[in-house]
Amino acid sequence: MKSTGKENAMEKTKVDLDQIQKEIKPYLRKGFLQKAYVDSNDVSRICRIFRGKYSNVDIGPKPGDDGKPYLMIKVRQFLLGGELKYEIKVKGKSIRTHKPKDSLSWIDRIE
Repeated sequence: MKSTGKENAMEKTKVDLDQIQKEIKPYLRKGFLQKAYVDSNDVSRICRIFRGKYSNVDIGPKPGDDGKPYLMIKVRQFLLGGELKYEIKVKGKSIRTHKPKDSLSWIDRIE
């Protein structure tokens, strides 16, 4: 098996949830009476950094049940893995990417 110099220079390591929380902290924003969120301009940068550094991290934007986009970070680790979820906002404002799931929509279909 051939190895290139690039692979040796960028060897992926494993990380735990606490370390991910520390590393993402500079990218998190927080408004008055709001939960921490990620700005849409930072999403691709965050994904590139974590995918390039860590072998046990799945990261990417995913639609939420409420119709808003979320940055989902899953850490695969034996017994200690976990998941972080941050809303993606544009210039501090919530956006909707799809219609929220209506749990009672099946009633409308049968009427």
